[in-house]
Amino acid sequence: MKKRTELQRMEELIRHDRLNTKEEFSELLLKDLDGLLRDYFDYKGYPSVEIVRTGDRFTVTISVCVNSLRSFSALPE
Repeated sequence: MKKRTELQRMEELIRHDRLNTKEEFSELLLKDLDGLLRDYFDYKGYPSVEIVRTGDRFTVTISVCVNSLRSFSALPE
C-alpha cells in the first residue's frame, strides 16, 4: 500500500512540474507554433498560448489573429 501512495505522489509531482515550465519552454513552444502557423496563415506578431490545468489534464489554447489564409496547391516543403 505504501508503494502505491509513493507512486501517486511521484505522478502528482511530475504533473505539477509540467505545469510550472521554465521560460525556455514557452519561448520554444511559441517559436515552433509560429513556424507551423505561418505555413497556413498570414499574420503579424506571434500566437498566444494559454495552458490551464484541470484536474490531471491540461487544456492548451492557441490564439492568433490572421489577415488571410495562405493558398497553395501543394504542401509546403
